[in-house]
Amino acid sequence: MAGVPKTVSNIMVNGLDWSIAIPLTLASFPGCMIGAKIAPLMRASYIHRAIVPVELVEERSAVGTG
Repeated sequence: MAGVPKTVSNIMVNGLDWSIAIPLTLASFPGCMIGAKIAPLMRASYIHRAIVPVELVEERSAVGTG
């Protein structure tokens, strides 16, 4: 649920802006539901290989270097 920490940090930095907070929070739920269904069917190493590139891209975009 990456959207919830992003929502909290956005609130801390910019104050509560519902036009940002609601989409960030709601957008994380479909991915969590899909991941919860798929994860038990996969090896942990496959999951780690899938998560690392996504997190790297996400962090680079958050920092503004991507």
